[in-house]
Amino acid sequence: LIGFGFALLVYVKNLKKTFIYVSLIVGGFCTLISPWVVRNYYVTNGEIIIAEKIYYGAPMDNGRSHMSHFSLVDTWRNPQNNYSEIINIEKEVLFNHPPYKLDSIIDNYINIWSEFAFKGYTKADLKEAIISCHQCWINKDAYLKENPNAKRKDWLNLSCEDKVVNNFKMLKEKYVSAAPFAYYVIQPLKLITAAVFNSHSTAFGSLNPKNRDFNFIQIFIKCIMYLMNVFLFMSVLFFLFFSKNKPLNVLVFISVISLNILFVLIFRSFEIRYFLGVYPLMYISLGYLIYRLKNYFVNIFKRI
Repeated sequence: LIGFGFALLVYVKNLKKTFIYVSLIVGGFCTLISPWVVRNYYVTNGEIIIAEKIYYGAPMDNGRSHMSHFSLVDTWRNPQNNYSEIINIEKEVLFNHPPYKLDSIIDNYINIWSEFAFKGYTKADLKEAIISCHQCWINKDAYLKENPNAKRKDWLNLSCEDKVVNNFKMLKEKYVSAAPFAYYVIQPLKLITAAVFNSHSTAFGSLNPKNRDFNFIQIFIKCIMYLMNVFLFMSVLFFLFFSKNKPLNVLVFISVISLNILFVLIFRSFEIRYFLGVYPLMYISLGYLIYRLKNYFVNIFKRI
């Protein structure tokens, strides 16, 4: 918002008008998130949490063991795309599956991993880490049943959590040591590509029928969303090189690139919601691209 306010100031060259515009943006944003902030205040007994907070190494109730499993997945794919499988495999017995099925369930999960994921460690090593993680879920569940009023820091810091974290951390270190180029170069490039060339429509239940049996309308809407997303990212580059509106075009480019660096290189995961903060800027660049394309085609038709 500070960067957007600065860009607005340069653009309109009017302090009073800029203040009004930025106030409206900030006010709208605060109104949008206020129900969530109020909910968090009551749930946490008085903490002001705007979006999300890391408690004792974990943002939710899944624990540090889950986060370490999540971190290993980011060595070869976007872990957000694998999230449901990760949660299910960790909690499988807690979902009333008999223990004797655990072995085949884990094997089926491991089989969805790419062969490229196993650099420096084996499937047997991964299976051992998953079993320890699964056992930790059982221990936490038993602990919470015996201690229903236990505080979060108590059950998030059980000894089994440390064991699981070390298991997955060791596997990740082995992977990075065996395939540094894949980890530091190939995987980030794959994440960026997936962010750009994607419809980001998986969260819409109405667009994702069971067994991927899409109808014409669903395919059409997904195609529109795909093209919109691709053009949004393309327009940022177009705006940078062809717009004379400096420094707004530079600010748009830096904002998008810095978020990519933050989530792709540092957090190593991507969800489209991470880009909500820069979408207003990206739509400015898209608007400029559409404006230039319109003028281009109008001039062509005039010559005909």
